[in-house]
Amino acid sequence: MTAPHNVFSIFEATKISYHQASRDQYNLKSNRAGLVTLLRTLTDQTLEASITLTAGILRNTLITTLLMNEVERIKTSSGPISININRAARDTLDRRDWAKLYEEPDPGIKPLIVASSERDAELPLPLQDYRRYGRQMILDGFGLAGSDALNLSPRATDSLNQRAGGLGCPAIQYLAAAGIGKLGIVDHDVVELSNLQRQILHSDATIGMPKVDSCKLGVQRINPRVEVVTYNVSLTPLNAKQILSNYDVVLDCTDNLPTRYLISDITASTRTPLVSGGALKYDGQLAVYNYGEDGPCFRCVFPKPPPKDAEGSCEESGVLGVVTGVIGTLQAMEAIKLIVGLHEGRPNLLVFSALAISPFRQIKLRPKRPQCIACSPVSMANGTTSNEIDYVAFCGGEDIDWKQSGMTYGEHRITAKELRQLMQNEAHQLTIIDVRSPAEFSICNLPGSKNIPLRQLLKTPSEFCAADETTVFVCRLGNDSQIAVQVMRNVTANPVKDLIGGLRQWSEMDSTFPVY
Repeated sequence: MTAPHNVFSIFEATKISYHQASRDQYNLKSNRAGLVTLLRTLTDQTLEASITLTAGILRNTLITTLLMNEVERIKTSSGPISININRAARDTLDRRDWAKLYEEPDPGIKPLIVASSERDAELPLPLQDYRRYGRQMILDGFGLAGSDALNLSPRATDSLNQRAGGLGCPAIQYLAAAGIGKLGIVDHDVVELSNLQRQILHSDATIGMPKVDSCKLGVQRINPRVEVVTYNVSLTPLNAKQILSNYDVVLDCTDNLPTRYLISDITASTRTPLVSGGALKYDGQLAVYNYGEDGPCFRCVFPKPPPKDAEGSCEESGVLGVVTGVIGTLQAMEAIKLIVGLHEGRPNLLVFSALAISPFRQIKLRPKRPQCIACSPVSMANGTTSNEIDYVAFCGGEDIDWKQSGMTYGEHRITAKELRQLMQNEAHQLTIIDVRSPAEFSICNLPGSKNIPLRQLLKTPSEFCAADETTVFVCRLGNDSQIAVQVMRNVTANPVKDLIGGLRQWSEMDSTFPVY
């Protein structure tokens, strides 16, 4: 048996098939009760039937209600049922949110959409995709060929996103919406409350869930046609080549240098285009590496990493969520240009500053370095591999655990409990100096404390010596306050101490104190 023309078979159950056979034809009006009653009658009598749906029925969301409510009855029926729709109804069907039909599907039921005619099967794309992607297909230089290249056809173009954070989330959602064929996501982390300010594919409902799984759910909501492959692992020299080699374009959305150099070296050796982005505070940057005959790799432009103390992170320095959105979205745009063939091929570094009058500026990048250990002909001929490089040591060693380092005990340090006792002792002369920035001080502070930023304190420490008083320095995690104590002990003989673990530790004693 073959499928009848102009038929969308929404569900194929164990005992239900769609075929050309003698059957009763029912044309329905926009009447929910009548539609449900008719289906029940058909299943009860195990008739072979074909139901023609009009656009009016679909606009009133009847078919969704029908299928969800009657699915068990359809499943146990032995009568084949076909659902016919006309062109106007099919246009409405394209606009409907069918995601509800795929939530927690019954294992005995297989969601299925069949082409509406023999002519549809001959088209380069499924008929629905012309409407879904039409706004980008009509662009000059894009057209049907561009949509085809993005894998709206069986020919796959694959993209890998390294990290599903502030940069990865906007990049992932726009690649999915554009119809990328296969989307790989690498991230070992789980969703936390502090992520939601900028990592827009995650939500309160996915806190505690692996980020790759949260992003996969987000992609399925945006475009269920995209194949999503998740890697809930850290990218290392042992697994990077195996993972990255499966993709045509790689997006580097990481926030640490060792992984950046690792990704660059792997993609440079295979000349896989690498779209690299970064964001911190109000600023961001973007570049495409390994593209074109003379396009440099990341190591060509930055042969040596910056000093360890020059690095920053979003947790330490902060970041405006919109900045990560801008850079991540631009990464998706560059990836689409590479896939479709619209990229001009010039190696440039795009620098973004949210507070500048002209927020964007471009810096021309140098061509490939002849002696680059990653992408030069000499190094590639010698076969240098990423397994031979200690990327962590190359970038200055392991990242410092600032929370742990702030918890070390010392002669001139006091606990949160001891500080509270001093504050409650009215006979004791006490000065509390908070060395955080004014912005952080405005978020939360201890009663009676005064704000003197560490930079200001280090310039003229003698100005802040309290006469015949104990001075206690506090900061966020208990690291800057240690620096302040070391400096102040050189200029005063009065008691100088600092708070172990900083205000984060104070918040564990006082549950009403904000944590940021």
